[in-house]
Amino acid sequence: GSTIKLCAGEEEEEEEEEEEQDEEEEKEEEQVCGIATVINLTFHKEKPCAMKLMGHLLNRSKEHNSGHTKFSQLLEKSDGQLGLLVNARFLNIPPHLVVPLFKSLRSEIEEACEKGLPYNFQHFLVVARSHKMPIAQQPKKTKKAKMSGEEEGKLIFDHFECELMYQESVASFSYPVSEESDSVIGGTWSFDDQEMKPFRTVMVIPATALEKVVKMLESVL
Repeated sequence: GSTIKLCAGEEEEEEEEEEEQDEEEEKEEEQVCGIATVINLTFHKEKPCAMKLMGHLLNRSKEHNSGHTKFSQLLEKSDGQLGLLVNARFLNIPPHLVVPLFKSLRSEIEEACEKGLPYNFQHFLVVARSHKMPIAQQPKKTKKAKMSGEEEGKLIFDHFECELMYQESVASFSYPVSEESDSVIGGTWSFDDQEMKPFRTVMVIPATALEKVVKMLESVL
């Protein structure tokens, strides 16, 4: 996978360049603040951790996803390789840094495929942090909108690239995680002093969509 790291300040780096030992200490002090990697769920489907993750998402899908049949087929019956796309970073890391991160990841996947490794993915599974406006704070919805589930409110993603992935997804659903703490998020997510409801949005995107997301990021950032 690829990572974003925070390094020591420039003045410290200039001093540490004088001695190799200090340079090694500097590397050890680097703080990872972002990561993008892929885990082959198809290849590791028999491992307990993969089985637990898939089971958890399928159970959530049964409860919260009107398109559960399609979602379960993509996870369990797809002939192609399914990869879990792990994309995480601190909220204060600007989204334009995701572009080189995803490009590096794409290059690593291509190199792995050239070596005959099982990384020829057909789809990526993404679990993204998201929020919704409380229902009480939303404008009144029509009967048609309520039937389609729109009364729950528009999704707001923690990371901009996840919104672009959501637009490219072939299957998706969101489930509430109000019982879990989202203390990582700084500031107050509120409208009229009412907190935003935390969700997890699960989506399946075509592997080819990753390149499209990178191009969209480059065009808008």
